Amino acid sequence: MERLEFIFDAHDLTQQLVDVECPICHSHMQVEESESLNDYFIALFSERTKIEIQLSELDDTISDMQSEVEEEERLIQDIELKSESISQELNSILLPVISEKFAEVQALLEIQEQVNLILRNNEKVKKYNDRISDLSNKIDNTKADKGNKIEPVAESYLTGLCNEIYVLLRCFIERM
Repeated sequence: MERLEFIFDAHDLTQQLVDVECPICHSHMQVEESESLNDYFIALFSERTKIEIQLSELDDTISDMQSEVEEEERLIQDIELKSESISQELNSILLPVISEKFAEVQALLEIQEQVNLILRNNEKVKKYNDRISDLSNKIDNTKADKGNKIEPVAESYLTGLCNEIYVLLRCFIERM
């Protein structure tokens, strides 16, 4: 549009010029009005009208797009409000349920820990029972080997043991 306006203004200015002589040949410069010039200006006017119509349509399109954007922004705000409302409702409904289930899981974990402790203790008891059984078998084998007869301990060992007990008792009495 600015280019077309410039062309129109230039034409108006050149029409206002006075006939002057050519600085080189000193002849009068003549401005010829021709049909091609009129066709040229008709084309310029047509182009200008077409551009003005397109600008008008562009303004309408921009206005429509702005209306659509505003509508979409309102829809987004509505959706955000609904989303926030749903989140709050879910939190108010699910939070107590989640807390309850968490407490149940904690209780189950404690029970599982107790069960594991019982199982470990049962393993230990079984191990000790096996050990007792093995030692009982060894005792039985030892008795069977000697014919259920217990041999007396040598008197020299008994004398040494008695002396040791006597010394310990003596130390104990003196301290008191």
